[in-house]
Amino acid sequence: MNAWHGDWPGARRVFMGMVVACFAVCLCRTAFAADSPEPKKYALLVGVNKYEHAVMNEGGPLKYAEADATALAALLRGSGYEVDVLAGHRATQRAILDHVAKLGAKGNSEGVVLVGLAGHGVQFETEDEAYFCPYDAKIREAFHDGRPVLDRSGRTILEPTPESCVRLTDIVDRFRLSPAGTRILLADCCRNDPKTGRGGRAVGSGIKTDRLPASTAVLLSCGKDQKSWEDERWKHGAFFYHVLKGLEEGRGTVAQLHAYLEEAVPEDVKGLYGAPEQTPHFLHNASKRLAFGLVGVHRGRGRIEPLPPAPSARGGVAAGTRAGEVREFGGDLGIKFCWCPPGEFLMGSPEGDSDAFVNEKPQVRVTLSRGFWLGQTEVTQGEWFSVMGTKPWAGEDNVREGEKFPATFVSHGLGSDGVVEPDSAVAFCRKLTERERAAGRLPRGWAYRLPTEAEWEYACRAGTKTRYGFGDDAGRLGEYAWFYENARGIDEEYAHQVATKRANAWNLYDMHGNVLEWCSDWYTLKLPGGRDPAGPLEESLRVRRDGAWYSRTWECRSARRLGKIPSNRGSDLGFRLALRPSGE
Repeated sequence: MNAWHGDWPGARRVFMGMVVACFAVCLCRTAFAADSPEPKKYALLVGVNKYEHAVMNEGGPLKYAEADATALAALLRGSGYEVDVLAGHRATQRAILDHVAKLGAKGNSEGVVLVGLAGHGVQFETEDEAYFCPYDAKIREAFHDGRPVLDRSGRTILEPTPESCVRLTDIVDRFRLSPAGTRILLADCCRNDPKTGRGGRAVGSGIKTDRLPASTAVLLSCGKDQKSWEDERWKHGAFFYHVLKGLEEGRGTVAQLHAYLEEAVPEDVKGLYGAPEQTPHFLHNASKRLAFGLVGVHRGRGRIEPLPPAPSARGGVAAGTRAGEVREFGGDLGIKFCWCPPGEFLMGSPEGDSDAFVNEKPQVRVTLSRGFWLGQTEVTQGEWFSVMGTKPWAGEDNVREGEKFPATFVSHGLGSDGVVEPDSAVAFCRKLTERERAAGRLPRGWAYRLPTEAEWEYACRAGTKTRYGFGDDAGRLGEYAWFYENARGIDEEYAHQVATKRANAWNLYDMHGNVLEWCSDWYTLKLPGGRDPAGPLEESLRVRRDGAWYSRTWECRSARRLGKIPSNRGSDLGFRLALRPSGE
């Protein structure tokens, strides 16, 4: 009997079409008032490679589920966590449920409760519940509408019994009783129904946002119709390898880790297996910053072995040597990029700026610990067509066509469901990354992507603290930007050719006008400050920056920021590329 589904080597096999490695992580703030209680941090970690029932191991047992749990245990113990580990034959249903029942006595208002489950799992077509399979999971014959479900050879499919498994929603519900200030469920899983063999709802789809306790986040390793993957190179599942790596490198908040996983996991999976996709998906119910409460973890310290270095790529992709250095990448596309070095700046507008909007204040200090390359211009129609082979702007109003005009009518493309929309900025970034890796011009780990909002404003300011990247005099805006007075105001109601105005101090063009530009962040009124901010965990809008061809002078300032639904398209919306190692 073949009850496993997985078309590429290295897939975390799915029992009846499903693999799950689930990790629930509850987090606390990293900064405490002087009179706050000492944080109590607790973790329950479970990992199962080989199961008691032989059917659960058909196709070979998992290799790295237990390694996921034990590696996290080592990391958390180093930060003062009390940790219980149930691995292998110790991870019975009774043992897991007994430990989950005790969560109500773990943690405090400033503390952390973390539950981690790594192994197989299943979700049935007829119900919303998702189940983790303990070591002693039992087996039954699969029936649908009163009839046995057969595999391709005509034999009855076998599946785990729900009664012998652990419901993920039971863990979420138990979080409500814990005094811990923050809770997170992190699940490394696949999506397939054991009876139909086709992708359906996500594992964990029974966990709705309105069912989450306050200060809780749910992180799922992949989206609808996707599989989770593990590999000898990682010695972990792809998702959990990057969870550990991200924490080791100092991504200590959920928002920071989320942004990193959303980029790093799909890139590494495609890099190893070519065809499959695995894009993490997130839910949350939180009005505050959620942090892991790790102590003494910083870049370079870690227990996670780095991936072997990739061969040197033609084209010399590497860090720049000075601010504003210009290089060409992208092979025959010859896309020009400008180097933006690591640094600090004040993001937003000062209180005295009468033109500033409420979402620009108060200013926040931002540290960008890693330099990055940013496209010298907005992505042009010529570059877009060379990569995507489409013209989403064709036939639309307020558009001029030509190779050097910016590509418009392009959506952001990545919504809260984790699905990438065609003809979107995110789709372009991913396709260009795949193309350049295949051509040997992009080292493994490097990726084209959208800039974060903080990166965008940092590059726009180019070391300045003034309203514009060239100073405070709005009368000079026409030297640097296409905006109302030299475009719409004279009946030129369209985006103009790129790089026809002056560049800023870092050699970047059109940072104050022409088209609005998508950033990677979700949008909120509050500015994202701190170290390498990546915005909130999830909202309904994505950030867009810059002014457009119809914008007034005050709408073209360096600090001006807006939000738009990710699927929005228009003659005023484009984007520019960022480039740096995704795993830095």
